[in-house]
Amino acid sequence: MRDDELQLIARGNVWRYHHHKPLIFTGIEEEANFYKRIGRTQQIRNKETHIYRFTIEEALLALQNGEADSISVESMFGLIEPMVCVWKFLDEEVGKRVRAKTLEGFADVLQKKQ
Repeated sequence: MRDDELQLIARGNVWRYHHHKPLIFTGIEEEANFYKRIGRTQQIRNKETHIYRFTIEEALLALQNGEADSISVESMFGLIEPMVCVWKFLDEEVGKRVRAKTLEGFADVLQKKQ
């Protein structure tokens, strides 16, 4: 098709974000992934080891203390074993929502600790 044969149906969240329009998400997971993909997160170093690797317990403590907002499991090129990483969202309101949902998802782990 030629460009003059195309018809714009809708704009996506990337366009909306850059034009300060309301964003549309199906849930908090989609919202978190959106902000991570556009570079609006920062990976946090472990305070004890000064590297990006955490144990799950250390990661949950960072979330409970408000130092981080989400947890991910990362693997570099499949060459090393997966590692637990934590992320801080640059937008505090997004971070609060993601952190609350993440801690909710780990509620059973946190209850076992007590």
